[in-house]
Amino acid sequence: MSQNTNDPVPNFAAVGFETKSTPAQLALPGVQALAISACVSATYNPSTGEICIHFPVIGNICFKIPIPLPPGELKVCASTCGPFIPTGLKASVYVNNIVIFTGVIWGHC
Repeated sequence: MSQNTNDPVPNFAAVGFETKSTPAQLALPGVQALAISACVSATYNPSTGEICIHFPVIGNICFKIPIPLPPGELKVCASTCGPFIPTGLKASVYVNNIVIFTGVIWGHC
């Protein structure tokens, strides 16, 4: 993933995952390093301006973006950041497969 927090997180549902190593089974007990990338469905509450997602391992996260969302199919593609254990979650909000917002929605990157 790009280290620049302004670069969008790829739409993994369209482009897949680029991997340079053999994937291993997820085994959380005793985890010493972890990186997660996923595209998940999202809900939007126009009265509060909040987008809510359930991100694997991290759980439920709700966040606001500085612009109203247009109608359409909503999803959030995100990747954890941090050298070994996630310290933050950088996400891009997609409406109809177009990026409308990118930012850190949890922790820090």
